[in-house]
Amino acid sequence: MNCELCNSKKLIQFYDKARYNQKGTWLVCKKCGFVFNKCKENLLLEFAAHKWKSGKEYFKDAYENADNRLGFAWPFLKEKADYLEVGCGTGAFLGLLKKSDLKAVGIEPEKAFFKEAIKRGTVFNGTFEEFKSEKLFDAVFFWHSLEHFKSVNSTLSKAAKLLKPGGLIFIEVPNIKRPYAKLSFFFTNMHASYFSTNTLNSFLIKNGFTYGITKVVEPYGFLRCVAGVRKTEKRKSVFKDNWPGIVLGLYLHQAKYYFKRIIEKLMRRY
Repeated sequence: MNCELCNSKKLIQFYDKARYNQKGTWLVCKKCGFVFNKCKENLLLEFAAHKWKSGKEYFKDAYENADNRLGFAWPFLKEKADYLEVGCGTGAFLGLLKKSDLKAVGIEPEKAFFKEAIKRGTVFNGTFEEFKSEKLFDAVFFWHSLEHFKSVNSTLSKAAKLLKPGGLIFIEVPNIKRPYAKLSFFFTNMHASYFSTNTLNSFLIKNGFTYGITKVVEPYGFLRCVAGVRKTEKRKSVFKDNWPGIVLGLYLHQAKYYFKRIIEKLMRRY
């Protein structure tokens, strides 16, 4: 197995657990610091909709997140443009675009989510790989969907081909440098990849985009990014992470998490 970002074979497994008490095989590249799931061929993508929050709580979170993301994207959007959201879930963001009189198409493979999303806009029920369009788009949105794809390169390369000259890509993903829970929950077999600012931008540059404007979104530390299609050909990425620093940071977070829980239990007891 090679690293998808730099093609190095120098990989090391550093963690073996995943959400919902599953086994995990998490690798880090010793050359570029990219973190990914060795079991990419067995990703439980349909498991996401089954196990994730449901009902009113899910929809409330979805709309709050969608509104926040629209605020980030709004300065870059324009009227009489065409937009594409990959992995639109229940259609919360898609619906906000429609309410703003912006033309948008969503892609959602999971049937339960698709049934909700279709109420809020035009949605293709299938995978991004299956999606075909003669029309090009002004922007493509990947709000917490890029990490689910088995191949980051193939996904971003296709996204670039679907964009008009001057088109934009918007991305939000979990941040490997800011785990938002204990590691056995943060790492999930629904995700194929985990990114840092460096590795995310390296993938973008490698697949025909510019270096992205990236911000950390609180309270969970997510990475949110916007980048443009580059007019020149793809080029080799140059941004890397120090892999010992990535792994050490994760384990320090884990130790801090458990130490905090111990202190909380002692305070409740006394």
